[in-house]
Amino acid sequence: MNFQYLDAALRSNLEKAKNAYEAAFVRQEKVKDAFSVVIIGQQNNGKSTLCNALFRDWENRKFPVADRRLTSSTQEEQDEASGILYVDTPGFSSATATDDETAQTEWIRANLLIFVHSIRTGELDADEVRILQKLKSVVPDVERRLFVACSKAGGEKSEDLRLKLDLIRAQIRDHVGLDVTMEAIDSIFYQKGMEKGNEQLVASTNFPKILAWIAAGRHMPSSLEAFVQQAGKEYNRLLVQARENLEVGMSGFSSRRETYKNALSARWANQKPSVRGAWDRCAQYV
Repeated sequence: MNFQYLDAALRSNLEKAKNAYEAAFVRQEKVKDAFSVVIIGQQNNGKSTLCNALFRDWENRKFPVADRRLTSSTQEEQDEASGILYVDTPGFSSATATDDETAQTEWIRANLLIFVHSIRTGELDADEVRILQKLKSVVPDVERRLFVACSKAGGEKSEDLRLKLDLIRAQIRDHVGLDVTMEAIDSIFYQKGMEKGNEQLVASTNFPKILAWIAAGRHMPSSLEAFVQQAGKEYNRLLVQARENLEVGMSGFSSRRETYKNALSARWANQKPSVRGAWDRCAQYV
């Protein structure tokens, strides 16, 4: 189908839909056998520490932890026991748009997503709200895939903790339009509880709830599968629209061509000289 005669806006949308579908399909083929849990959050909110805790990697720290901005590219490790691929994405901010784009490719491939917010900072800031809104717009079934982990909760008074959680939950509901699974966690206390065999301390960190949520979500297909289907439907919709527009355009062109043809024929019929008239004019010169 030749699209050069399409409306410029439709042609542009069709090209974007085609590219999105093809790129998603290629990514799906690359990661189709991996079950991934993607960790999202700002710098120093405890993303890498959470990854190490989920991996139960207390010493090697497969996911480096530092006070400065260290995670500037995606890092991933697969847990051999569970087969889960844990992915630590770059810490986002309004000043790191490139890293945001890198992270978004991981959001779309994820089976499950964990958004990490430091409970010590209180409410979500503008960048965190922006990222959650973006998540909602690009990830299919995001409400079922997303766990909000309010980190660094160790030592917080229970009443203060409850008020902060209620505030954050209302903020996500009002500004993002999502009712999400949320718990206050502490990765450091979880490590200490595991090392000491202190079940009460482990339970207080809410890590068993995260692990149970991940286990319950093992049936979730990659959001990339849903995204490929969604992108394919959008591409097909635009193809149908383009075909209809071209058919309407060609029909109009044929109609105009026929009208012009008839007009020319009528003009020729009215103006062409008869053979007798031509003979008479020639006879004048004989």
